[in-house]
Amino acid sequence: MKARYKIWFLLMIFCVGAALATDDATEVLAKAQTYYKAGKFDSTVVILRNYLKTKGNDNSSQELVPLLMEALVRKGDFEFSRRLFQIYEKKFPGSPFMP
Repeated sequence: MKARYKIWFLLMIFCVGAALATDDATEVLAKAQTYYKAGKFDSTVVILRNYLKTKGNDNSSQELVPLLMEALVRKGDFEFSRRLFQIYEKKFPGSPFMP
């Protein structure tokens, strides 16, 4: 009986921790912009990629992907940035971020 309560307690802690750890797009964008302004392009890319891997199909990616492309260009990764642009162009043709 005690083992069942321990498992339930650990499961609840895990679920609450996972819920608190999830960032929404505005928080992720704010963190990424802070790193970008500081010239930490690697950190910008990591934060945005991690978010977009799980929630890249949301409309929030319309604001996040341009910053990711810019950080990649600043790092010198033109190939991946170009591929992202092609995908972005098809997915959001009327975006205000389009050149």
